[in-house]
Amino acid sequence: MPRPWVMAHVERVAAEALDLSDYWEYRRLLELAELLDAGLVQRLVPLGLSSSDPDVREAAEDYNPKRAEPGAAADGPRL
Repeated sequence: MPRPWVMAHVERVAAEALDLSDYWEYRRLLELAELLDAGLVQRLVPLGLSSSDPDVREAAEDYNPKRAEPGAAADGPRL
């Protein structure tokens, strides 16, 4: 698929097709977002940070650019 098309549709399709309150689905979306665009990751992180599920919040914290490098483990080294 052409990258511009994917970028234009990925957030809407993810919101419609995925259960973003599910840890596994949310983390997979963050992994995909990391491959596509740092701005996309930044837009998705707040969704997880506001979750009532501690595992979803942890995934969001792992990808929060204000806390660590994207994709870095929560217990990994901080830069």
